[in-house]
Amino acid sequence: MDIEVDLDGEVLDAITSYVNRHNGTEAPYVEKPLRSRLLQEVCPDANDAVFMDGIHERSIQLLYDVTMGALYLHIPGLLHLGCAKIASLIKGQPLDKIKDILVPRRSATHQ
Repeated sequence: MDIEVDLDGEVLDAITSYVNRHNGTEAPYVEKPLRSRLLQEVCPDANDAVFMDGIHERSIQLLYDVTMGALYLHIPGLLHLGCAKIASLIKGQPLDKIKDILVPRRSATHQ
């Protein structure tokens, strides 16, 4: 399976920040299925929720890149957190809105 991952400075800064904050310990996973669309209500670590919400506020593409970077670099806690944030964005949304959320923004430039 080929995975295209853009690990630019912003993505690596976010990943490094997460890893440093957890200081080598594995973060508890978000319980699935999500009980709420608000990550703060379902995330065992409130700081993780604030961190991931901040990533999303910067851009949805950054959220995708950080999540894919976590997969590529094998950081399970961050991978699960990123997936939980993406799931919270699509939870309860109509299909057309889900498509808008999940369509990669740079697909036209990476063909």
